[in-house]
Amino acid sequence: MQWSKFGSGVVAAISVVLVDLMAQTRSEDGAPKGASWANLLAGVSGFLLLEGARLAYHFSTLPRPYALDTAFPLYHREWYSSYVTPAIRFPRYESLGFLLGVQLPAIAGFACGLGICASAFFGGKGRGSRFPAFPYALCLPPLFYFLGCIGYFRHMYHFYEYSLLLGVPMVYIFARTKLVGRMGVIAVMVPMIGSIGRGVWRDTRSVNSSVQSVALLHGTHLLLNPRDREFVADLARQLARYDVRPGGRPVVSFPSGDGLEYFLGFPRVGRHSHVERVLMRPYERLEYFRQVSSSAGILLLSQVVLEKDVRLNPNKAAVAVFSIFTADQDHALMELMKPPMFIGDRAVFIPFGAPPSAGGATLPAKG
Repeated sequence: MQWSKFGSGVVAAISVVLVDLMAQTRSEDGAPKGASWANLLAGVSGFLLLEGARLAYHFSTLPRPYALDTAFPLYHREWYSSYVTPAIRFPRYESLGFLLGVQLPAIAGFACGLGICASAFFGGKGRGSRFPAFPYALCLPPLFYFLGCIGYFRHMYHFYEYSLLLGVPMVYIFARTKLVGRMGVIAVMVPMIGSIGRGVWRDTRSVNSSVQSVALLHGTHLLLNPRDREFVADLARQLARYDVRPGGRPVVSFPSGDGLEYFLGFPRVGRHSHVERVLMRPYERLEYFRQVSSSAGILLLSQVVLEKDVRLNPNKAAVAVFSIFTADQDHALMELMKPPMFIGDRAVFIPFGAPPSAGGATLPAKG
């Protein structure tokens, strides 16, 4: 198993080396000095020694496919390549609200981070720098983001998610500069807060008196409108007939179903929320097939159910979900499938075998 996210770990390690190199080339007052290559080499050598020992241990104790996966998760890069299209590869203009609430703060944070890194590398007390005795650790977040932009971020949502790192240089610029710098940060933050507040206000207005607090089987309470409450209650009731409940039999859900699995409390087959060929390592597929075969059945959710071919032949559509299986394994799953149960127009449950009990589950409403 990976001990951490591989890509994030690599980018963070390179950022640390670059920041250390900057710190080694500056004296305490910010003036240039010769790099202490011995210290830098000692740190890098220690890292390589520990990583080398870890990889040697894995290659000597694990089957080769497992060890290779630990050394470099190639399957995950292939997964990104399989679904990332040019339309979502890089950020683009979507709306004025999104520009003010997400994109503009990221651009401003990027500029602040670039200024901090430039000041750390080129600034000096003798040349009027505002940042003598520079805290070089502040360069880590912007450097991580810069390196991510170069090659780590695989789709536009990565650019937005990791832009939170750029809040660090913005706060530092606000705290260390005078009126102009502070007014610039405020000019960016006010539209962002206003955009977020407008969205919250709009969503709050959409909640009407018909919404009820529903106690789910997991013990969590949700505010649902009558249509959603009926769907969730019916889904829980039908699944409970097949012993799909907290501590009971697992179910396969597609495309994801993480929210329902959490709130309803039923266990998921396998460790992946998405059933994708490249997310499933070759050496995992046989075990995953065994887990699917012994599950309560397959749950097709949301937009997948609305497609015409799913309505006409849910069992065939369910098998198509498992592109990771062989033809023989697909046939074995088809043999297990019983007539599908349509739960409103939003879900189809295809059980494997008859229900072990006729009991059901109910979701009481409160408030």
